[in-house]
Amino acid sequence: MSFLLSLAYLAFLYVRCSRKILFLCIGAFLLSGLYYDYMDRTNATTLFDNQREFEGVISSPPSINGDSLRFQFSILDEHVTAIYKLSTEAEKQAMASLEVGMSCLLKGELKVPEAARNVNAFDYKQYLYYHRIHWVLHISDMELSTCKNNSKTAREHLLTWRQKGIQYIHHTFGEPIAPFMQALLYGERKEMNEDVTKSYQQLGVIHLLAISGLHVGFLVAAVFYALIRVGLTREHATILIICLLPIYVLLAGAAPSVIRAALMTMFILFSLRVKSKLRPLDALSLAFIFMLLINPYYLFQVGFQLSFTVSFFLIVSNPFIIQKREMVISQLFIVSFIAQIGSLPLILYHFYEVSLLSLPLNMMFVPLFSILILPLCFLTVIFTICLPSIGGIIEWILHVLLIISMELASFFSSISTFQLIVGKLSIWGLLCLYASSCYLLYKMEKKSNAKSFLVAIGIFLLCVIVQMVLPYLHPFGRVTMIDVGQGDSILIELPFRKSVYLIDAGGTVPFDKEAWREKKKSFEVGEDVITPYLKSRGINKIDKFIITHGDYDHAGGAFTLLDEFTIDELVIGKKKQIEGVEQAIVKKAIERNIAITVVQEGDKWEVGGYRFHVVAPYGNESSKNDGSVVLFTKLGRYTWLFTGDLEQEGEEKLIKEHPMMKVDVLKVGHHGSKSSTTEQFIQHVNPKISFISVGKTNRYHHPHPDVLRTLKNHHIFIFRTDQDGMVTYTFSSNNGTFTKTLP
Repeated sequence: MSFLLSLAYLAFLYVRCSRKILFLCIGAFLLSGLYYDYMDRTNATTLFDNQREFEGVISSPPSINGDSLRFQFSILDEHVTAIYKLSTEAEKQAMASLEVGMSCLLKGELKVPEAARNVNAFDYKQYLYYHRIHWVLHISDMELSTCKNNSKTAREHLLTWRQKGIQYIHHTFGEPIAPFMQALLYGERKEMNEDVTKSYQQLGVIHLLAISGLHVGFLVAAVFYALIRVGLTREHATILIICLLPIYVLLAGAAPSVIRAALMTMFILFSLRVKSKLRPLDALSLAFIFMLLINPYYLFQVGFQLSFTVSFFLIVSNPFIIQKREMVISQLFIVSFIAQIGSLPLILYHFYEVSLLSLPLNMMFVPLFSILILPLCFLTVIFTICLPSIGGIIEWILHVLLIISMELASFFSSISTFQLIVGKLSIWGLLCLYASSCYLLYKMEKKSNAKSFLVAIGIFLLCVIVQMVLPYLHPFGRVTMIDVGQGDSILIELPFRKSVYLIDAGGTVPFDKEAWREKKKSFEVGEDVITPYLKSRGINKIDKFIITHGDYDHAGGAFTLLDEFTIDELVIGKKKQIEGVEQAIVKKAIERNIAITVVQEGDKWEVGGYRFHVVAPYGNESSKNDGSVVLFTKLGRYTWLFTGDLEQEGEEKLIKEHPMMKVDVLKVGHHGSKSSTTEQFIQHVNPKISFISVGKTNRYHHPHPDVLRTLKNHHIFIFRTDQDGMVTYTFSSNNGTFTKTLP
């Protein structure tokens, strides 16, 4: 793809440009490729995993979340991510005094970062690699007395000031002002309420909580005006702002968007200073080149991609936007529309969904934040320090506006009808969508007649619709064992998307903790693993959501899925009494008007020629695990048995009631526990392949060595999520292929 695009671009240059420009571009292209290759080759570690003591410097502001302390640690000029488990509340309070630039002596173990264990999931290992980090240091012993202040560099001083500024806001202002101030003034969103962040992201207005051109422009204008008022000449004020902008970049968190905005401003101000007008598009291009020279890995950051893409679309459309300057509402609509069109393909590629309310809400929220909330954040801090009485009034106004914005965001994000789940775009889909976007904007700028404009809109919408309907045209189905850690979740997609079944939803078993140990946002399987994967597959409806039994590691993630997706039918097993987690799930399903079906042995259904048989439970089982819903079916060339947490007693009953049952693929019961998958049962069903859903280094030491030995003695191939990550079987009518995520 890259090669074809490069050839197409060179052909364009050959036709449109002089030979001098053509050869200059070819040279720049080759040099940039060689430069990236060189930088990538030098991105290697010099540390060894057998080290146990480490002396270095804290190189990023320490972050405490619950009982976890995290920071970047520089050892021999190489950065590692350091993690320390706090043991007491007193230690937590003491560690809050750590600062950037402190030298410390730590004891611990270096471990390779975890790669993505599910397809389309966040790849932490790759993320750290792009930040030139190759190790996670798990600290076993950290004495505060070994951490000492050294003479700090200018960068470390600025990061310390930033850390103190964030802490000042935290201690001075309450909810919801403090998190918004930290985000808008310092680019720090760690204290932002997770529900607020989620609602802003779903509505496509999350960019308002990131420092970008809007903030830089406002700040530069305010500082320039203040400098002129105190008597500086325009030339001196311009030079001073150029010198101050790099400082502001570090104070604001140095995100790609703020670096881009600051660089463009500096280039334009410098060109004005030397009486040489620089076009905004050239300023954007220079900022792009400069940032990639400093760090080529910026190219892979979503913030970098969105910031430059949206800026590019707005700049090239600027003549058309200026034409509407007499009509404020019309101009606001056009700016929001162009920004949405420019960012939509990337948003779908990275986040898989978009809100149909994004355009009108941006028209509402952008003025609210740019004209009111952002200036009030600056004024509140200034007047709280200088004139507390006036600061209190401004703080109250800001509080009211933030409450209104949060309530509006919460209300609109709760309307799932307007949420469009498209799925992860392919590279071809991304290119087609951008081509249609450019064509639509071209027709809009040329003021084409209504027919041509409608055709352009139709082509753009067609690209989106094709992406949404592709799964319904796909002749292959899938069985996916999702890696949910110590739990179960299996997704079945029939060919042509005739039906989607989800068997269990994993779940992290909750444990009672002291208040100080509670994290701001706890990991939740349904929200953090299953939901993103289903959305990446373009799934917005689950036909049957099957809860095999009520253990939390099978059913705990169901609550999020009931909120996020349209579910036609909730399927549970027959039992003497529904209780615990299963009872809560049923109650929530009733509230959401979801049909509930209770199944038992002998029940079956058929869709598109695929038959599913319920072979357990019977309804009188003595244990919760043996009351699991057990399904038998044929998918592709193999017969399958999904057993939930079936144990020895349930297996013996299955043998007795189904003496002729043979299967090709067995989902091993109870995560490979010793109480399941007996020799007798394996001999009876005689599988060729086994699936074991189990957490890496789980506390139960599953799968049990005896179970693995039994499977190997019968020459059964084993797929297990702790070693293979997500496992997928892609099938057609009589064929299929297994793939795993981890090598």
